[in-house]
Amino acid sequence: MKKLISIAIISGIILSMAGCSLAILSDENDDREETSIREDSKESGETTEEIEETSSNFKTENSDQATQTEEIYFEKDFGSFSIPEDWEESVNHSGNGKFFYIPEGNDDKEWTDNISVRTGTNRYTIEEAKDFANAITAQLNEQFQNEPNVTIYGSGTSTEKDYLLISFDLTGLTNGTSIAFYYILADNKYCEVYLTYKDDPEAAKNAALTIVNSFIWEEDL
Repeated sequence: MKKLISIAIISGIILSMAGCSLAILSDENDDREETSIREDSKESGETTEEIEETSSNFKTENSDQATQTEEIYFEKDFGSFSIPEDWEESVNHSGNGKFFYIPEGNDDKEWTDNISVRTGTNRYTIEEAKDFANAITAQLNEQFQNEPNVTIYGSGTSTEKDYLLISFDLTGLTNGTSIAFYYILADNKYCEVYLTYKDDPEAAKNAALTIVNSFIWEEDL
């Protein structure tokens, strides 16, 4: 069922993003405040769950690759995931249910590529994944309406753990950064992996996808 849903939502996301791009380019007089795509619309009445941090993390070896690489394993109240060995959890910025990951040694830098991981609740079931994707598309449309050169691409696939995944890639931002959002879906909740990068795109995307593809919901551990 997950695979069929993935195929079905891809075309819906692409069509929605086409409309989104047009709105971003043409809607120059909209004075609405910027909204966070990490929250659902007020009309839905959805709330965000704040999750407390757990302290479990250790190194594991990834034996699925020709050359073994070490990864650092984290277990939170909402689930588990891994990051590459040369990334770390940012102690300075993590808290209130949101956990930040950065290249090792960059915690005190003014700027660094970074990934945040958090979970939230919503009204959408797995079968309503297309509706969730459309809601996120609408919020992206509003948030980036003043970015004339932004390019947004959305897709629907599955993670390596067979969870439904909705992804959005944004490039062409005026500040020189690029953004990727990954939403790992379950009934009435999601895990958001939010990547912001410009220094080392390949390493940053690899780190984000390591989190996405290793993620396991707490109830499945």
